[in-house]
Amino acid sequence: EYVRNFNTAFLSLPALPSKVLPNAASDPEVVVRAVQTEKHGTYLAVVNVGLTAKEQITIRLPTQGRVTDAATAEILMCKDSEITLSFYPCQLRSLRIHQQEKKP
Repeated sequence: EYVRNFNTAFLSLPALPSKVLPNAASDPEVVVRAVQTEKHGTYLAVVNVGLTAKEQITIRLPTQGRVTDAATAEILMCKDSEITLSFYPCQLRSLRIHQQEKKP
């Protein structure tokens, strides 16, 4: 089950270069990488590199917009450009921050 979930999250990320967002997570064992796309918003690969579960970790988002789980399309609640997530050991979560539509 864990491998299947990891693979699903990994495959929901675009195959584009990413960059680490330093100090984006409230726990140093949670690493956040951002993938910028031209038309589809920003994707985040958020991984617990630790061997223990992590509860209520705050992730600071690099941009504003509607946030969804990229693997399931579930809408995630964020407040003040932050989102709170929990992880099991070595879990990867893929998030998508949808671009805010520009009005003409």
